[in-house]
Formats: sequence, structure tokens, C-alpha cells
Amino acid sequence: MSWESLLPYIRDILSVKLFEIGGTVINPLSIIVFLLIITITYIVSKVMQRGMRRMYGKMQLKKEGTATALNRLVHYVVLLVAVGRARQAS
Repeated sequence: MSWESLLPYIRDILSVKLFEIGGTVINPLSIIVFLLIITITYIVSKVMQRGMRRMYGKMQLKKEGTATALNRLVHYVVLLVAVGRARQAS
């Protein structure tokens, strides 16, 4: 079995309609794209938080609570935007 003969089979499996929400068809491919976007965004958010912590260290930020709250706020905003984009993409 070659890749050329396998690709149509995979395409058929990934495009099977699982269910529909508000006129949007949900299939395995849309779920994979959604999860991929969320995963990549989560990693990007963690990298951003690490960079912000370094910046706080260079600024010699005295209040640890402020830094933690700002990190969490940025993390949640980035994830919220990603969920919106992932919903549109799938």
C-alpha cells in the first residue's frame, strides 16, 4: 500500500461529520486543528511568561504578587484569544 492510495482514505476519515453545532459541521479534522491551535498557544503563553519573569528580575520588581497576577492575566488573555481563533478556524 503506497501513500498515494492511503491519502484518500485518511482524507475521508478526517472529513466524516461527527455532529453539527449552530450550523458548523464538526469533524475529526476540525477537532485536531482546534487542539493544535490551543496546544501551540499554551506553549507560546508559557514562553511569554518566562520572558516576563526575566524582565521582572531585571527590573528588580519588589512585589512578587503583582508579577504573578500579571503573568496569570496575560496567560488567560492569550488563551482566550486562542480559543476564539481556534473556534473560527475549525
